[in-house]
Amino acid sequence: RKMASGSSSSPKAPPPDGDKGNHWLDLPDLPSSAAGLNSTNTPRRPPPPPPPQAAFAFEIMAATTNDNNTHSPPVAESEASPGYDKMSMEIGGEQDAYDYVVNDNGYDGSEDGHLTAKERVLYSRLLKGCCVCITVLFIVAVLLGVQGIEDKEWTELEAEDELQVPILETNDGYRIYSCPTIRSKAENDVGVALDHYKRGAQDLADYFYLRRQQAHIPFQDIRYDGYPVSFTSMKETLRPWKVKYFCPYLKSGDSIYESASGSGMNLLLTLQILKLECNIHDLTIAGNDYIEQNVKNSIYLHSVIEPSMSRSSFFCVADSASSSTEHNHNPFAISGHVPEKSFHLVYTGYIEPIIDPIGITGADDNLPLLDQTLYIVDMLCDFDNIHTKMESWWAAQRIATEYQQAQEEWFAKWVHELIRIAKPGAPILIENVPPRLCSHFTDYTSGVAKDFWTRGVETYGWDVDVDSIQTVDMESPFQFRYSVFMKRTLYSEDDIILL
Repeated sequence: RKMASGSSSSPKAPPPDGDKGNHWLDLPDLPSSAAGLNSTNTPRRPPPPPPPQAAFAFEIMAATTNDNNTHSPPVAESEASPGYDKMSMEIGGEQDAYDYVVNDNGYDGSEDGHLTAKERVLYSRLLKGCCVCITVLFIVAVLLGVQGIEDKEWTELEAEDELQVPILETNDGYRIYSCPTIRSKAENDVGVALDHYKRGAQDLADYFYLRRQQAHIPFQDIRYDGYPVSFTSMKETLRPWKVKYFCPYLKSGDSIYESASGSGMNLLLTLQILKLECNIHDLTIAGNDYIEQNVKNSIYLHSVIEPSMSRSSFFCVADSASSSTEHNHNPFAISGHVPEKSFHLVYTGYIEPIIDPIGITGADDNLPLLDQTLYIVDMLCDFDNIHTKMESWWAAQRIATEYQQAQEEWFAKWVHELIRIAKPGAPILIENVPPRLCSHFTDYTSGVAKDFWTRGVETYGWDVDVDSIQTVDMESPFQFRYSVFMKRTLYSEDDIILL
């Protein structure tokens, strides 16, 4: 080079080999954009060592220029933090804070397939969002899986029970039946009238489900179907009745049908009494209930918990009452799916009365059950009440008579279905019947008087031997109630015409 003064000078001798790169003429590395320093002969600094694994150190180059239009040297970000938390995306401004972020190798990510820091932040946030979504979906899947397992268990039980469809010997040969596919609202399903049965059915289902892994599920001390006593107490109460009025009319291999079978507990204690007291076993049992959960409980009880107590069992969701006292046009009723003259014994553990068959309490059907009953009793039965004083006594009596007639019509619809599916000469039994309205002041549930059953043969044309009708008073805790025994006639009017 020429000196600044213009004089010439001889070239400097080359440095010794050990001093290469340390000569006073060697210049420090400058940014490649500096003028006049693009010569290939310019010495270069060796590349920096690779960063440690999983470390994120970024160099942020300032976007400002000085008065000489030269770039300021890069400023190193602290290696203690990746710098993500300090970065802010200023979309739409003159400068984007990510425009000058470079990776450890000096690349800005816009070329050679490398990601920019901006893209890394976005992908990181996207990854976090995906993790949250996957976690939520996993929790939902687990919950649905648990519910699906429970539903599958019930479905398998129902399917297993459907394989045990009873083959019934009727007058026209062997027949089978299936559950109704059409459902309708029952006449006594008004307001909250059946809510306590639904709650009890669900409680029993929970009891069974929580103990499903046990080898033997204890149920002797539980209460069922709205009764105030346990299974064991109810069994002892009904034992004399079952032995006297069930055993003489059954033999091993016969069939029994219970209308409104509830949870199936009454049928189970009946089977136990028949086997232990009368040596009657291998019975085909069937039943129906209006509440679906009760039917599921019955299937589980007789198919899983106590399958050896019966030869086969079959339960359906169906209405126990017909659409009229003479003919049934309701496909959801018993006669809509059960063949006529099919069972050797037909009974019901309880006929659920209609609380207000003529609408005395008005349109408010959601009053608590006891409140509705007490209101009716106070209006029609309490002779000290203002409604039943001398000036309104006749009106109260007329309403009470109308109320009782409506209740008897309801009972007749129920009995019509029992008689229809009983074989000729088979016993028909109605247990736990409450007495008529205003005849007692302990059990406020309205039922029918004892003479209703003999009157019903003529009034409703029941195919029943009137001389076979018997009423038996119940023991505690139902000492104010009674049960009824009667037999279907051996030959009906149709059979006599054929003969």
